Amino acid sequence: MNGDKIEAPEDGIKIGDIRKFFVFRGSNDSLVGKMPNGMVVLFNRENPIFSDIVPGCTVEAKISYLAKNYVIADPLNPPEVGPEAIEEGLIQVSEMQGIEIPVIAAALLEILRSVRSIQQHKK
Repeated sequence: MNGDKIEAPEDGIKIGDIRKFFVFRGSNDSLVGKMPNGMVVLFNRENPIFSDIVPGCTVEAKISYLAKNYVIADPLNPPEVGPEAIEEGLIQVSEMQGIEIPVIAAALLEILRSVRSIQQHKK
């Protein structure tokens, strides 16, 4: 680090970047997202949209603070909920670093898509 400046994480994220995050329930019932490199995303509790965020939704947010192992993001729009949001979240999680969680997310994504395909064929 150089003074107060935080070095950009591996994926090159910087303050002002806008990304969409899948929301998880974190420790102490906090609501968090995850960066592809595993960094935790905390959502600004003072943002008026924060009260609308729930686990399993996706939320578009602007990075407002970078720390060594987490970021803080300001939600920009009301969260998206429903099957599409869950599918998008599973895609994000399946692309994260690690072994167990991405594999489980990829399997759930495949099940979701298979069920959707079966439902479409029944119509």
